[in-house]
Amino acid sequence: PANATHRIRKAQIAESTSWSRNKTGTNSTVGNRLNRPSFHHPRLVLFNRFYQPDLDLEELDVVPRLVLSTSEELRLPLRWVAILYGRVDVDLVITSGVHTHEDVVRGVMAGANVTMMASELLQNGVERVGEMLSAMVAWMEECGYDSVSQMRGSMSQQNVADPAAFERANYMKTLQSWRPDPTGGFLQEIRPS
Repeated sequence: PANATHRIRKAQIAESTSWSRNKTGTNSTVGNRLNRPSFHHPRLVLFNRFYQPDLDLEELDVVPRLVLSTSEELRLPLRWVAILYGRVDVDLVITSGVHTHEDVVRGVMAGANVTMMASELLQNGVERVGEMLSAMVAWMEECGYDSVSQMRGSMSQQNVADPAAFERANYMKTLQSWRPDPTGGFLQEIRPS
């Protein structure tokens, strides 16, 4: 079912865009699936994290305190890349919350030309790059994608069935989607024993 969904989605986008062609005008090949972005366009980076100092109460000093990102932080840049894709003539770059090959795929499908990671590499070493590239190629093969260019922007605001899902108007729907912890963990913490 997932592969069928991907095939249908790709067919819908192919009708309205020319993303399946590379710069030479020929169809992309499997060997070119992880093609490198061109930097002939200006780049827009969404969103660099602001590293804030902390206060050391024992030493009474201002100190740097690095808190590494998590995949949860991907949502804000993902949303804005999806909204901006096709509206501005810049390469879009995501720099926060990229930790897995799925995060890279989400970023590209939203419209990013580049996804960058630092926290994942600091935590798990540079070997993760090769692991993630292999996992991404496997995912692309499983879902029937021939190239990164083919995926780029396929889940952007202009290419999804419900473009309003990216807008603030979707706020109430988002709030209504919340469900309590099925284990009751949250409720146990706030209820007196």
